[in-house]
Amino acid sequence: MVRHAQASFHAEDYDQLSPLGLSQAQHLGKYLAAQKVTLSRVLIGPRQRHAQTWSHVFNSLVDAGLKPPAASIVPELDEHQGLSVAKAYLATDPNQDAPQTLPHIPESAANTEASLHRLLGIIRDWSRGQIASHEHENWEQFRGRALRALDLVCKAPNNATTLVVTSGGTISAAVGWLLGLSDEAVIDIHSVLRNASLSEIRVRGRQRNLVSLNEVPHLNEPQLLTII
Repeated sequence: MVRHAQASFHAEDYDQLSPLGLSQAQHLGKYLAAQKVTLSRVLIGPRQRHAQTWSHVFNSLVDAGLKPPAASIVPELDEHQGLSVAKAYLATDPNQDAPQTLPHIPESAANTEASLHRLLGIIRDWSRGQIASHEHENWEQFRGRALRALDLVCKAPNNATTLVVTSGGTISAAVGWLLGLSDEAVIDIHSVLRNASLSEIRVRGRQRNLVSLNEVPHLNEPQLLTII
């Protein structure tokens, strides 16, 4: 399972890879090509950032003489709607001092860290039911969808390798199901998952085991390591 490369957090359209994200995706593709990974299936979420990450990986595999399968878009692999809930919440609550356009503030390390901290706080409140939005999927519905996504990912022939490109919340929720984690723990994992990171699940019959989480052997330069 791959978390998408860095998206454009401070841009008008978040759902596009940033220039750094493009570099991360290219590094990931070259790494997988060097490992001569043979893929049986590729499943990606429905967002542009998922497709763009896979596109760069695909090109690297083809350039290395490998023949990866075409990707299938799986709606269940979409991210939770916490960002949309946060934007709606900040736009309608007069008691909030945070910028009402949460992701659209001048880009800087301090602003990014502050925005991430604020966003995660809202997502925690949302997961506890303290913030509700009838226009969006709630946290319980999201975790149910993540379980369906995990079931789909794990339905593969023996010895098959499936590559999944999705978002951090979906990976964290899948890990939560595998390890029996609380909602709080799922969000804690979500808060540290790196862009373009690799997490591995081994499936043997009905047994599912988490082998690794949040690995980035392909991102060997400090500037390539991001979580947002």
